[in-house]
Amino acid sequence: PNVALLSYYNINTGMVKYQKLEETDKEGVAYSSWDGEMTKENYLENYGVNMDNFSPYVINKNTLESVSNLSLSGNEYEFKFALKTDESSGSYTYYKKLMSVMCSKQSLEKFSKIELTFKISQDGFLRQMIINEAYKVKSGSFGADITASITYKFHINSMTEVI
Repeated sequence: PNVALLSYYNINTGMVKYQKLEETDKEGVAYSSWDGEMTKENYLENYGVNMDNFSPYVINKNTLESVSNLSLSGNEYEFKFALKTDESSGSYTYYKKLMSVMCSKQSLEKFSKIELTFKISQDGFLRQMIINEAYKVKSGSFGADITASITYKFHINSMTEVI
């Protein structure tokens, strides 16, 4: 399904404005109003999005499977995390919640791969996060194996603002 969840987190108030757009078919989506507003804690509980984190996954010592050495690739540094794929590790707890909200007719069965690649400029700024994931979903009596690659790009407007 073509679904988008727009979010705006106000760090000063701790509130999140959001809008869920269904059946979107455009890269850039214009919006006219927000669907609602809630605390970041309620947003995490309802949508599975942690506004204090830059990744849909939980990354900590309990969820890490492996970490690659830092390497220089062109003019950027690069390293990779592989996360544990068993549900008990908690690595995709929030992501599973988000997927259940966004794709209500499908259920996430299990992950077989979660790999995050980080690219950092020589100045120390995060430039990209690439997620390579593989998982199984179920919809009714049908199942499908999904392989996805998602790239987040971070741009520096000034020395103090990252968008």
